[in-house]
Amino acid sequence: MTTYYKGNNIGLSYDAAAGTWSFNNTPQDFIDPNAFSTPDPKFPTAPTTPTTPTEPEQDPCPPGYVYDETLKQCVPDPNYQNPFRQDNNQGGGNEQTSQPGTGVA
Repeated sequence: MTTYYKGNNIGLSYDAAAGTWSFNNTPQDFIDPNAFSTPDPKFPTAPTTPTTPTEPEQDPCPPGYVYDETLKQCVPDPNYQNPFRQDNNQGGGNEQTSQPGTGVA
């Protein structure tokens, strides 16, 4: 035999004639969970201890960055030389380039 208990669900109603919204308590018969004859089965769960190592990789930072122990994050490496850039140690800053139409080189 299933046992029920009385309760209410809160509902939201709209009255189109008046253009108003209102809350109402709708009576409801709920099934009493204590009325069931068998308990819920025990389901397997995942282990709580991590299965992967927790120590960081040897070099967790991408190229061009170094790990800073005080900040606990990757920061730009000031000594990094980009292998894809052709003019890494060329100096510069004072070169003049030719501008079209001016004839200045």
